[in-house]
Amino acid sequence: MVVESTFTSGRELAAQLYPIPGLARLLPNLYPSLERLGHLRAPLLVIHGTEDEVVPFADGERLFAAAPQPKTFLRIPGGHHNDIALVGGRSYVETLATFVAHSCRLASPSDERLEIEDERS
Repeated sequence: MVVESTFTSGRELAAQLYPIPGLARLLPNLYPSLERLGHLRAPLLVIHGTEDEVVPFADGERLFAAAPQPKTFLRIPGGHHNDIALVGGRSYVETLATFVAHSCRLASPSDERLEIEDERS
C-alpha cells in the first residue's frame, strides 16, 4: 500500500483545517486511517512533504509509527501537498519503483527511464 500526503482521519483533518470548538465531535469518523493501519497485512510506503499546507507532515509520521512492519517512510524536504512527485524527483521515482518491485517480489526495476512531467506547463 502506498499513501501519499495522507491524513490520520477525516475528523482530525477537519478539526485542524477548521478549528471550531466542538466541530470534530459533530462529524462522522470518515477515513480512520490511523486506526486501520494497525491491521494492515501488506508492505506500506508513506510519502509526505515537509511543507504540506493541507495535511500536516506530522500526520504522515503518525501513520508510519502506527503501521506494522514492513514499512518505509519517504520524507520529501520542501514538498507541498500537490507537488511532492516533482519536488522529490528521482528519489521519489526510485523509492516508489523499488518499493513496488520489492513488494511484488519482482526483479529490481529495469534501466527504463521514468520521467514525471509537470502538468502545469
